[in-house]
Amino acid sequence: MNRFSALLKSIHDQLDVPQPAKSRILLEIAADLEDTYEFYRERGESEENATRLAQEKFILDDLTIAELSSIHQPLLRKWMDRISLNVQSRWERVLLILTLLTIAALSGRVLLSTDFMQNSIFVWPIWGTTIAGAVAFFIKFYKLYLVKDHQAKILRKGIDIVGYLGAFSLALGFTGYFYELLHYGVDTVYPGGSLITVITTVTDSPQRIIDITNCFIGSSTVMLASLFSTLFMALLWYILNNKATAIEMAEAETLLA
Repeated sequence: MNRFSALLKSIHDQLDVPQPAKSRILLEIAADLEDTYEFYRERGESEENATRLAQEKFILDDLTIAELSSIHQPLLRKWMDRISLNVQSRWERVLLILTLLTIAALSGRVLLSTDFMQNSIFVWPIWGTTIAGAVAFFIKFYKLYLVKDHQAKILRKGIDIVGYLGAFSLALGFTGYFYELLHYGVDTVYPGGSLITVITTVTDSPQRIIDITNCFIGSSTVMLASLFSTLFMALLWYILNNKATAIEMAEAETLLA
């Protein structure tokens, strides 16, 4: 039984936040309690006094609990937790992963073809971002599944990087999409014209048809690569986040036992 179980149960009952945020908060408080306990022990206090002094530091009033809850539930974190918890059962998770892997297998061959890669200068940065996300995933995967480094304070360190890289890839896609429309359209199809003119134009020559086709191929190539990259990294983030959530909830149950 944890020496701080009674205090942690009290804090658990006071916290008005959903899982997995509640487990995350409890683990961080438990880690801080242990650090405080060790601090007092190093100062020569007995186990009983060190435990009592550490607990006194963490007797939280309602206002502190409310502030603690808000700090640990920013808008982005709420959204991410909601996504993770919306897929609850093992079968739902397996179905989600199989669906995403099927999409990747069917579209990956086309996306990695030479012609596709050369359609836009934005494709390579997007793939570079994807590779960076995959590297970050494997590093964290190694720590979670093989090394099993489950310290509460660093458990989620590196997970959100994968999600942020996915968002960055999506931003690159939107930027590249409009850049290609402007670059090919305004400079080639209708020099000196506007983006709206290019999109809504009625072609009047075979060459212009080719130019407009190249314009839309270049822009759609970037967006397809970006969407594929974002979807792929969202899957990687989900795998890591789901594992971290399971660890947090199991550790929290142990602390409260």
